[in-house]
This record gives sequence, structure tokens and C-alpha cells, in this order.
Amino acid sequence: MKKHIIIILTLFFTSITTPLWAGGLRMNYAEVLVQNLQIGSNYSMIKLVNLPLKVTNHSDSPIDIQLEILTPKSKIKEDFEPIPDTAWIELGETLAEVPANGVYETDVKISIPDEEKYLGKKYQVNIKARIKPKGGGMRLALAVQGRLLFTVAAVKQAGVADKAIADLGFVIDPLRVDLTDVLPGKKVEILTEDKKSVTLENPGKKKIRFTLQSLDPKDTVMSIEPGFEACPNPDFLTIKKDEMSVGAGRKKPVKMFIEIPDSPEHKGKKYQFIVSINTGTATSGARYLRIMVSTAKE
Repeated sequence: MKKHIIIILTLFFTSITTPLWAGGLRMNYAEVLVQNLQIGSNYSMIKLVNLPLKVTNHSDSPIDIQLEILTPKSKIKEDFEPIPDTAWIELGETLAEVPANGVYETDVKISIPDEEKYLGKKYQVNIKARIKPKGGGMRLALAVQGRLLFTVAAVKQAGVADKAIADLGFVIDPLRVDLTDVLPGKKVEILTEDKKSVTLENPGKKKIRFTLQSLDPKDTVMSIEPGFEACPNPDFLTIKKDEMSVGAGRKKPVKMFIEIPDSPEHKGKKYQFIVSINTGTATSGARYLRIMVSTAKE
């Protein structure tokens, strides 16, 4: 029997503390869902989806970082439970120096014990990256933290192959767009602060075909940001081309629009929209783009 592994990747960068120096720390894992894993099997996120964990140093000075695997104590995804043992998750070097404006990459490996009690379970584990202060010159360390969610298949299957089933190594720029004072009843193009469209970049050597869809955030693993609510209708967001191909080494803009009905209940609201970007069938993986919309009060 052919085994299907569903990988859904969500990316959103969150600063846990405020740095006392210029620059920033960024991690490309925030909410990652891997479904239907097998007990007694080992998985590499690089081999599965071409997606290493990346920590980016956006400062002009080198930094030392420390990576930690944490058992979540709060903000646990509904229907999930904390991972029984953080030893199930393995990273590469957990202490590393990241050069100025550089990136550190490592694999994320998942190993599930061959015990039937784990069949059908849903687990969450958190991954944290923080800057290690040097010489006492920084009292607060900047940190970013994401969560890895995975489900275990209800039935054990033999012959599981650890091989790539999707390529999620493409770039979404940016990963979030904020629109303010949107007038209900008016069609508005979704543009960044510098009035540009979101772009999809393919840094690989083969053409990638994308499928884009506006989804209700409640139907994804994305959390709703404080102060916002899920969009009342994902169809308020439209995409000019919901299927597009991007050649190797190329990038293309994504034309999207918001049109919220002109009715009193939509005035003075803060809505979160989610755009799913797939690279194949529903089982091949997806990444998500957040569109945060604040409507005008009058």
C-alpha cells in the first residue's frame, strides 16, 4: 500500500523579546505541520520537503545563537498534546556563530519510537533560537520561537521511504502584508508598504507550478493573531491567477485583491486572511501567506 505523508508549512516570524541593539533575528520555522508519520521511522525535513531550519542574522555584526527543543507549556494547538520526549527531535549544531547578515542552516529530524501507544497521536514541540549575549553587553537576548506539529498514523505500515515528496524551498516575499483603513465596498489591491506585489521566487533548478487559494484561517494550522479575527469569508480575497508557473531562478508577482462588503458589521474590524501556496497535490505540501486587514470605521 502506498503511504502518503502530508506536509503543511506555515511561516511567520515572531520576536519573543525586544533587542537592545539594532538588527534582528529571524527563523523560517514558525508553525509546521507534518501528518501521517509512522512509528518506528526517522524523518528528515530536508529530504522530505527540501526545507532546512534557517536562522538569519539581520545585523551588521556576527552573533552567537543557541537552538533549543522545548516541550510546550502553554499555547498548545487545539487537539494536540506536548511531545512525550524532546529527544524525538534532533537538530544539527545547536550552538553556532552566524556572520553579519548571514544565515545558519541545519536539518530537523523526527524519530518516533516503535511503540503502538503512539498510533493516532498528535504532538507539538517548540523550537527556539536565541542570541547568546557576549561579554555582558546585552541584558536581553533576542529570540524567536516556532512550533512543530506532527501527527502519527493510526495504523503502522511497512516499507516507509524517507524521500522528498515536495519542494518547499521557494521564497515568498513578504510572508505578511498589512492593509489599514480599507474601505468596505471598495476593491483594493494587496500591496506591500513599498507598493509592490507579493512575489514568488524559485531559487531551484526546475520549474515549479504553484496553486494558490484563499482559506479560512480556522481550516489551517495558522493561529489567529491577538486583536484580529478570522476573515468572515475567504472569498473576500481574490487571486488574479490561482495557478502559475515560475521558472528556475526566476520570480513572479502575485496579483491579489481584497473587497469587503459595505455593511455596518464590517466597519472598524481587524480580519486575518490566509493564502495557501501549494506546489502540487494536497499531499505534497503548502506554505502560507498572512494578509492582515483593518477596515475603516466610517
